[in-house]
Amino acid sequence: MSRRPNIKAVIVSVYGTILEKMEPQSDADARWQALWQERFGEPARLDLAALNAATDAEVAREEALMRKAGIPNPVAFWPRAVMAALPELERLPADARHDFLYVYAQLRSPTRAVAGAVLALRKMHRWGLVLGIVSNGYPHTAVELALALENNRGLAAAFLPVGLEPGHTEQAAVAAAELSIFTRPLCFWGFAHGFGKPDLHVFCHLTTRLGLRDIKPEETLIVGDSEADDLAPARAFGWQTWQLAPRPITDVPRSGNWFSVTEWLGLE
Repeated sequence: MSRRPNIKAVIVSVYGTILEKMEPQSDADARWQALWQERFGEPARLDLAALNAATDAEVAREEALMRKAGIPNPVAFWPRAVMAALPELERLPADARHDFLYVYAQLRSPTRAVAGAVLALRKMHRWGLVLGIVSNGYPHTAVELALALENNRGLAAAFLPVGLEPGHTEQAAVAAAELSIFTRPLCFWGFAHGFGKPDLHVFCHLTTRLGLRDIKPEETLIVGDSEADDLAPARAFGWQTWQLAPRPITDVPRSGNWFSVTEWLGLE
């Protein structure tokens, strides 16, 4: 079956689209205390709630400075905010610090794959669609993508590399050795640039990168969950849009879950 719309590239958001954030587990603080005791041999100076608050305050402070400097859509570098809240992390070697930050991120807000996302992306890739990512994200986001399917290493490996340094964990390093289904030049990570969605410069950058591959804006589909952050700025550059939601949204022409996306693309 041929694809109904003339789509050559699909750019996807991450959180709320491929991954969903969940509430911390009930024993998260106890696990945090155990992590600190294991790494530093002493009780944690801050409990998990206090660390989250301190980290959020550092993020807000950094982004306020960036706005004052003239950056309207700043994205703070999250590890720097955590380390400002926890200067003790300087005592860890770099690799151990990356691991620590990843574990803390999962205690703070664990993630899991959105239903149907991985199968849909794999199907798009098999049909020859060019795939990219637009996400403000964190340095550990690519690791979350890889490990979202920890029980199936073959599929998990397909998520890395996606324009970030591989590794943070041994599993992710192994996954990074595999060919990614995503095209590196079409992966925009806001945290790596200091600004991100919904800044129009993000979508201008990706439109230019797509053009270098002879892919026109009208041949590009963005799949995201946010009208304001994903769809509206993409539409400003002539992209087609799909608002990801559990079910179709009234008055939104293209909306619904991942199964609906692949059906619209004619990949069923």
